[in-house]
Amino acid sequence: MIKYLISILMFMMLMVQPVSADLTKGLVGHWFLNETSADATYEFKDSTPYENHGTKNGNPTVGATYTTFDGNADSIDLGLTYDYTDNFSIAAWIKTSTDNVRIFTKRDSTEGIQYDFHVAITTGVMAVYDGAGSYIASKDVTDNVWHCVVMVINGASSQFYVDGVADGSAFDPTISSSSTTKAIIGAMYNTGDAGEFVGDMADVRFYNRVLAQNEITELYQMGRPKDKTAQPN
Repeated sequence: MIKYLISILMFMMLMVQPVSADLTKGLVGHWFLNETSADATYEFKDSTPYENHGTKNGNPTVGATYTTFDGNADSIDLGLTYDYTDNFSIAAWIKTSTDNVRIFTKRDSTEGIQYDFHVAITTGVMAVYDGAGSYIASKDVTDNVWHCVVMVINGASSQFYVDGVADGSAFDPTISSSSTTKAIIGAMYNTGDAGEFVGDMADVRFYNRVLAQNEITELYQMGRPKDKTAQPN
C-alpha cells in the first residue's frame, strides 16, 4: 500500500512539472553575434534554416560572445527581409549607456519606415517608431548592464519586456508593409549613418509569432549565451 501511494505521489509530481517553452517555434532569424557566427562566406550567421545571414557596415567588433558597436556607422545589413506588420516578436541582449540607439529596424530615408525598435532619446527606455508615432516603455536600460529586451507586436496588445517582465503599457502600432526596405541590426538606415547602436549586443532573435509571457521569462532565465563553443557552427 505504501509503495502504491509513493508511486501515485511521484506521478502527480511529474504531472505538475513546468513544461519548457519551445523557443525554436516561429524563430525565423537568430544571430548570436559571436566568433562562431561568422566565416569566410558571411559575416554574421543566421542560425535558423532560413539563412538570412548579415553583412556588416562600418566595423563592428566581433568578440567571443557578443559584438561591440562603436556608433561610427556600425550596423548589420540583413537585406530585404522581415516584412511583417503584426504578430511578430524581436528579442536581443544589449548593454549600453547611450540613448537614441537602434536595435532592429526596417527604416530607410527614401523607401520609408516600417518599424524602428530602439532605445529612446533622453529617457533611455525601450521604444518603437512606426512612421506615425512612437510608443515607449518605462525602464531605463542605459545603465551599462546586460538586459534582455523584447518587443512583441500583437495589435492593441503589443508590449515591451525587459529582463522577462512586461515594461510599460500595452500599445497599438500601425505598421505598414515594405518589401523594399532593408532590415538592419544596430542602425536606423541601411547606410548605417544614423542612430547607430553604441555598446554590446548578442543573441538577436526574430519570431514570426507572438511570444507568450512564460516564453519571454524563459528566454531571460536562459541568460545571455556566454560559451562560444556551445553555439552552432
